Amino acid sequence: MSAMNDETVLEVVRELLQLRRTVLSAMLPPEAERHFRAARKEALLGMQAILQVAIDKCDEEPTAKKTAAKRASRKIEVTE
Repeated sequence: MSAMNDETVLEVVRELLQLRRTVLSAMLPPEAERHFRAARKEALLGMQAILQVAIDKCDEEPTAKKTAAKRASRKIEVTE
């Protein structure tokens, strides 16, 4: 029995996934397929919103660090 290399295993998995998609799409009524496509789009839009917030936070971090550094370097007057 010969061992399958990684490339062959990946190709078999790809083919099985494609077969699954083909069989499922043949069995789904068109209306259900439209709903699933819309749901997939909504999930992607949700991920886009999450990523945008993360990107925005990356843009804000340098400003927040500068503000924190500014607070840490304030002069404190000491009276005797």
